[in-house]
Amino acid sequence: MDEEKGKTVNFFVGSYSDEGPYVLTANGDGILSCTLDLKTGNIQKNSLCEEGVNATYLDKSPNEKYLFAAIDRFSEIGSVSVFSIGSNGSLSQLSTQPSHGKSTCHIASDRNGERIFLSSYMDSKLTAYNFDGSEISPATEIITYEGSGPNVERQEDSHAHQAVVSPDNKWLYVCDLGSDKIWIHDMADLENIIRSIDVPPGYGPRHLVWNEPLNKSYVYCELNSHILVYDWDQETGNMSLIEDIAALPEEYEGQAAGSAIRIHPNHKALYVSDRGHNSIIVHSIGESGKLKYESWFSIRGKTPRDFAVDPTGTWLLVANQDTDSIVPFRLDDESGLPVGEYASSFECGTPVSIQFLTP
Repeated sequence: MDEEKGKTVNFFVGSYSDEGPYVLTANGDGILSCTLDLKTGNIQKNSLCEEGVNATYLDKSPNEKYLFAAIDRFSEIGSVSVFSIGSNGSLSQLSTQPSHGKSTCHIASDRNGERIFLSSYMDSKLTAYNFDGSEISPATEIITYEGSGPNVERQEDSHAHQAVVSPDNKWLYVCDLGSDKIWIHDMADLENIIRSIDVPPGYGPRHLVWNEPLNKSYVYCELNSHILVYDWDQETGNMSLIEDIAALPEEYEGQAAGSAIRIHPNHKALYVSDRGHNSIIVHSIGESGKLKYESWFSIRGKTPRDFAVDPTGTWLLVANQDTDSIVPFRLDDESGLPVGEYASSFECGTPVSIQFLTP
């Protein structure tokens, strides 16, 4: 990979500065702007945006001019913030609006960067906004979900954990951990829930990622760390379950705590993290879209709440929330599989979200 020599890629890190019910130690200072050396895996800090306190999840606009942040205030109403991205990766806050929900946990934009969707876990709210390139509008829709599941401790009520737009920008999918459902909305009429997908009872769907070339979606479930593989019907928005895989090793006897799911840029590998096992579990993706277990590796820290693969497919960066570190692991950029190498750990207070820019 000689072509990587001298090349770098910028990324942002969201962190917690305030402690709360699910953040027992908080050492973050805001949103970090960093640079990853694609040859060595070394990470360098560029700047800090202190206005991004408790940035629990990050997304970017398709033109990469703006960074979107979900701001968590635990049992109080959270917020959404938009930042302009400078040429050196510095951030300047442009606009903010309340989330109208508690334990705000996820943010995503549509494929044009004109609409923003916030998910709030505690009171299971989806909040939508318009974005005109300078300001976020007041909320255009606020939708509350209802339901429950068999896990009396975690599924006593509905808990929206993620909203994600389909690749064609026609449908919005909301993973509801509390009710074991994936709610499907019509983007042209957001308040219209066209259907819901029933996830197996007690699974607790957390996050969904797309495999657009194969018309597949992969849903990672927090409560048992299972990966669900779905056929996706672009015309109707429907999803049909074709595979259910337990991600954790059979010999593991601890508590499952699934967190993040990511797909390699070439769509040949899928990764999930587990905060109980403190690992990344790796599957290759076949031509049918089904998964084949390959390996797992220790994240060299604790509580991998999030991770991300750089756009070249060369490095996987893990945000270890409870050991204040980001650890880069090298991937084979053709297969997407780990090669057993890692770079120096980067000290970072309570990292919980990573968002790359295109190099």
